[in-house]
Amino acid sequence: MGSYALFLAGWDEMSIVGYDDQTRSCFAQLWRNGAPSSAPPDAWLNTSTPHDLDYAIVKATGAPPADVEAALRNAWASHSPTS
Repeated sequence: MGSYALFLAGWDEMSIVGYDDQTRSCFAQLWRNGAPSSAPPDAWLNTSTPHDLDYAIVKATGAPPADVEAALRNAWASHSPTS
């Protein structure tokens, strides 16, 4: 299992995305910028595919789909074995 920073405008201070090998699911924990570090996530998402996670983050944050797609692509790519 690994988790990676999600650099999505307005949500980039503490939000993370990742993949859980045991459940074979993608997840995101999303905090709006300015939330105290002790606060629970504004949204805690679990999906079966990265595409579904993309859609769930768009719905949870109201961010433009292209912005979410780019942020996820960067999060996954920055930690791939080929990077």
